[in-house]
Amino acid sequence: MNVIVISPFCPKDRKSVEFSALATYTKKLLQLLPSENIYKVLSQNSINSYSYKNVEVLPTWSRNNVFFVFQIIKQAFSVKSKAVFLEHEVYAFGKNQYVFPYLTILLILLLKIIGKKVVVSVHGVVPLKMLNSNFIKDSGVVNLSFLIKLGMFVMYYFTCLFASQVLVHNKKLKEYLVKDYMVSSKKIHVIPHPLYNFSKPQKISKQFKKLTKGYKYIFLYFGFLSMYKSLNILIDGFKLAKLNKKPTCLLIAGGVPKRLRNEGKYLKYIKKYKDSTKNFDIFWDTRFIKDSELKTYFTKSSCLIIPYKYLVSASGPLTLAVNSALPVLASSAFKGIIAKDLIFGKTSTELARAVEKYVNDRAFRDKVTKSVIYQKQLWSDEHIKLSYQKLFDSL
Repeated sequence: MNVIVISPFCPKDRKSVEFSALATYTKKLLQLLPSENIYKVLSQNSINSYSYKNVEVLPTWSRNNVFFVFQIIKQAFSVKSKAVFLEHEVYAFGKNQYVFPYLTILLILLLKIIGKKVVVSVHGVVPLKMLNSNFIKDSGVVNLSFLIKLGMFVMYYFTCLFASQVLVHNKKLKEYLVKDYMVSSKKIHVIPHPLYNFSKPQKISKQFKKLTKGYKYIFLYFGFLSMYKSLNILIDGFKLAKLNKKPTCLLIAGGVPKRLRNEGKYLKYIKKYKDSTKNFDIFWDTRFIKDSELKTYFTKSSCLIIPYKYLVSASGPLTLAVNSALPVLASSAFKGIIAKDLIFGKTSTELARAVEKYVNDRAFRDKVTKSVIYQKQLWSDEHIKLSYQKLFDSL
């Protein structure tokens, strides 16, 4: 069958793009999905058209352009396929969070009107109970909480209402949609986030080697440095850990979201934490790390730390770690999603104790490693492939 895929996408000669993790994710996902299907990717028009295997990339829409809806409808109308797979993220089509998610609702409705069956893959869901003043402050959003709650409700409710089927990557996101946004549970499918296989060729990251030289235990934070991802728990927890003079460091490998690079409040936030780590074995790598360097970070580190206070989407770094059998220490936000042996708790003190235990207790290290290997079996490629094909066949 033909499947129309609507998403940001990578150029032919690149494995990633800086403005959207969705581009990398979608390209890797299509490598995993059933090969008997033909995938027509309606991508941003800043790249050239190209084809490979069973994928044809058709540059279609302009990013940050309110007419992207009609550009996509025109192209979709010409493709002989009823099945549409749409990657949904607040900033997928433009950086204005108050405009583009709501225009995406119109897009889904128009696709439905012209006879398409739309599967919407919702990558992030914010539960209403988290939309308090603290979360809004952590997110760097300036607005009244009740208006944000109303806007979120409209976005998720109508996005899912007009979709034929909805896909999320873990049970918590489904729970949020059902309880907070009145989405029918029968419409929602839970399929794990695919495990990333590193692209080839890979190269040794010189920056990683430079920053971590001489350290036996290397704890890694990886991902965008968003304000709600609890850098305070990460940094304070590592500072509190008693490591018995064992050579241990924390590497914060986090890019700055492109939309925030000129935001004064955000830049002050990052500077404050960078300044606070100058006298500790805590190092920062805030480059955009190329796909070709990823293997170094996830095979040469000792353990990945995920300190998030809020879980609003699937974690790309978690899937990279699980696929690499890299031990993981994650916050309580991941309870019910990963094995309990991988959960450190909620606070910086609990993280400090987990770091201490990891460094000083070999039996604990072995237990964490075994739990990650077990997690990898649960998220196998074959299970994910069959789940997607079943979803497409139901349209």
